[in-house]
Amino acid sequence: MILYIDTKLLKKNAYRVTKQRDITALRIRVPGGDLNIKYLDIIKEVAEKYGNGTVHITTRQGFEIPGISMEKIDEINELISPIIRGLKDEGVQIEDEEGGYPARRHKKRVSLHR
Repeated sequence: MILYIDTKLLKKNAYRVTKQRDITALRIRVPGGDLNIKYLDIIKEVAEKYGNGTVHITTRQGFEIPGISMEKIDEINELISPIIRGLKDEGVQIEDEEGGYPARRHKKRVSLHR
């Protein structure tokens, strides 16, 4: 399957472009380094089901899940929506809880369905 992904938009969101074709990494922000324990199960599920089974803790106090197929972005956005709602409750500006969240206050979200 050939994917047409706007990589500029991808990078503005919580996903990273990787050296592997059609593979991305998801970054979960942890504002202030504080994350409710209930979200760790979701992070674990994304890593095991969609990623390569690992989670990297970033120097900016976030989680990065590598090895994700870009075809699965919409499914993952839906799965991480409870984390996004929790971040919204913490004051992070999020307009579309089901569509992922911007990494740097950008309003557009990455989706394969247009």
